[in-house]
Amino acid sequence: MAQAKTEQKLGDEEVKYNKSVVLQSWKPMLNQTIGANETLSRQFKLNLHPEAPATRLFGQQIAKVWLQTGLDIKNGIDGSDKDPLVIEPSNTQLAVLEMIENSGYRLYKTDIEAGGIRTREFSSHLPCYQEYEFKPQSRSFFGARELEVTFVDNGAETGVLIEIDRAFVGDGYRSISIPNHCDSVESVKPYIERLLS
Repeated sequence: MAQAKTEQKLGDEEVKYNKSVVLQSWKPMLNQTIGANETLSRQFKLNLHPEAPATRLFGQQIAKVWLQTGLDIKNGIDGSDKDPLVIEPSNTQLAVLEMIENSGYRLYKTDIEAGGIRTREFSSHLPCYQEYEFKPQSRSFFGARELEVTFVDNGAETGVLIEIDRAFVGDGYRSISIPNHCDSVESVKPYIERLLS
């Protein structure tokens, strides 16, 4: 059986740790024994769930997702059976992230959190979700201290949840669904401006 896995962050303010979690599983693709000095080559295609966390953003690694096949071959080229996957955000997600940066925020970290997302417009299906955390480029007394952005992509549209942490006011949550054909900053702008206003 093949599994796509990632590491999610668990714990509280004092103790934090990572735990691997299964994002998706596929039925056994190979049911045979490979003998000594025998080579077997197979091509296959696996479709990842659209909510799978991105691992790369603008050429930088932001998370780890790997394929684990169960083919544990001692002294093999890759004996760890942790084949890394390169997953980039969708064009809609990239446009939203760029729009937020154009609005005066800078991305400072990403996390994979345990749990799910549920709003009036959408809900997630995986056991974890990815947060993109932004800080404002300039401070204001009552302005946002931080934005946390989470995406829930169902294939046809992308749900965007923004948690706004404001000084003296606390956290506020806003969400909206954006059709996936909106894949430029200009096309996502009206949606994101509503969330940030």
